Amino acid sequence: MGEVILLGSIFCSVITVYLLFYRTDSNQLFSSRILGVFFIAHTWCSLAYLLIISGWIIYIPHFYKTAAPFNYLIPPLGYLYIRTLLKNEVAFQKYDWLHFIPFVAFVINYLPLYTMGATEKSKLVALLIEDYSINYTSKDGIFPEYISRAARIIQIPIYLFLQWQLLLTFNKKKIAPIYETQKKHVLKWVNIFNWNSSLILVSVVFLFALFYFNPDIGTSKMIIIIPSLVIASGYLILSSFLLLNPAVLFGFPYIISNKAIESTSKLKVSHRLLTKNYEKTTEELLRHFKVNQPFLKKTISINEVALALNISVSELSFIINHKFNQRFTDFVNKYRIEFVINKIEDGFCDKFTVESLSIMAGFASKSTFNIAFKKIMNCTPSEFIWQKNNELQKLS
Repeated sequence: MGEVILLGSIFCSVITVYLLFYRTDSNQLFSSRILGVFFIAHTWCSLAYLLIISGWIIYIPHFYKTAAPFNYLIPPLGYLYIRTLLKNEVAFQKYDWLHFIPFVAFVINYLPLYTMGATEKSKLVALLIEDYSINYTSKDGIFPEYISRAARIIQIPIYLFLQWQLLLTFNKKKIAPIYETQKKHVLKWVNIFNWNSSLILVSVVFLFALFYFNPDIGTSKMIIIIPSLVIASGYLILSSFLLLNPAVLFGFPYIISNKAIESTSKLKVSHRLLTKNYEKTTEELLRHFKVNQPFLKKTISINEVALALNISVSELSFIINHKFNQRFTDFVNKYRIEFVINKIEDGFCDKFTVESLSIMAGFASKSTFNIAFKKIMNCTPSEFIWQKNNELQKLS
């Protein structure tokens, strides 16, 4: 059962990482890239743990402790993600590299283990399978393991405090009423993210407390696996929420970050919640689709449209999602179907086939065209043409 939950968590995390880095309607957000690395770190740690509790680590002993430094990468990445999401930051700040010192320090700490010979490491892994407590008690690096445990117990609550502080501070700020829905939607996600981080803190403290008060607990895998499964379940919830609610990745693109303000002014200003008015941009978007008809291009992408309007992809994604309650593909297909209907009403299908019309409208295939047409018009193209012909016959 435990292995199934871990595998499910890893599987969902991998899908989430793929979507964060390769989905054209969300991967332009700087915060989404940070979140992607956050899930990569979690996936690596979960995979390492799964190999240990299943005993499969015996076949790849060099994998042992490679995930340990990533434990110190997850808390700062979580904090940086929340900060960049809420403040719409597009780059790291000057001293953000300091957050990664613990990660680098523990990579260096475990260098003796990483450079250990295969035979010696295989013996160490064999002992680990017999007694899991070795993972927390043996000195595998330059520092004793109790320093590693202490560092994690100190690091996690610090970043957890910073995450909650960011949320509470942002929640007090007032924004234009038209953005309230998006604000509530994203803040719901941030709350889930922060509570998951809180759950991780409790689980880590509980796990270390078990070894502190009872060092022999390492022989009982059932007790050890409980906090780890709680953590895996938390990440499973996070990735599942993102898969079901991708709009939260848009964040608050209408907020002008400090960096953007300072880049256009010599005066440094304190953080303020400045908002952009997207009414003009929305009008330009509608005019662009009406006049230039970019939807007729089969390979149209959100990047091209954003470039034509001179705005970021995340801003365009937000406008289409917030103003029209649609995804980019549905927005484009609506214009394509309107084009098709106009052509049908002008008698195009009297001389040409429906398939040729779908190609002219920018659809990649007839099946894609039929699906989009039925979704918008609640009938197939053939049914629509039949209805139009009947109407004409009645009029004549």
